[in-house]
Amino acid sequence: MTTFVAHNTNTVTLELFFSTIAAALKQFDAEMLLAVNGLNTPWLDQIMWVVTNRFAWIPLYVALAVYIVRPDWRKGLTCLIFIGLLILAVDQTIASLIRPVVGRLRPSWDTAMFGDSLHLVNGYRGGMYGFPSCHGANSFALATFIILYFRTRRAAAGMTLWAMLHAGSRVYLGVHYPGDIFIGAMIGTGYAILFYRLMNLTTRTIPLFQSISGVRIAS
Repeated sequence: MTTFVAHNTNTVTLELFFSTIAAALKQFDAEMLLAVNGLNTPWLDQIMWVVTNRFAWIPLYVALAVYIVRPDWRKGLTCLIFIGLLILAVDQTIASLIRPVVGRLRPSWDTAMFGDSLHLVNGYRGGMYGFPSCHGANSFALATFIILYFRTRRAAAGMTLWAMLHAGSRVYLGVHYPGDIFIGAMIGTGYAILFYRLMNLTTRTIPLFQSISGVRIAS
């Protein structure tokens, strides 16, 4: 009987501990969101509205594709194929698997918590659920893959800065918590490492990709 009571007491203590930690993290997440969102100015609204738009970065994507393919089109084509598969896998994992299960409202839709305190640019709220962030995941997935592929300081600095700016714009717009971005970034980074290793593996072992790439890609 004593053992049973002690076990229940320990269980309740652990549940209270983790619930306290979760509540503190949620409060911190909300405070960070309000701090970033509160930096709004008319001119910054316009900049972030462009920065957050995926289509605004098409020139960057085209430039990256050219830069990847130019030295060796066969090796570059293999890289582009795996980048496409990477983004598809990341996007579907978050949008189709994680978000419907977690069901965490975007701050822009959580009027019970924020009321009218958030500054929304052009009335934009995004979809209903936002955990984790697809912008954060896709941005850091692409950035990590490019960094691993080129392995230069310039690529690392440029792509990291771009990913942080692109993903961070979502917090400024009030459609994501910083935690949404952070977890999305971790997922995207993990997937990028996995797909980069898969690219190396397939180009060494699968005849089709060997013929496409033409050369073995160094790990």
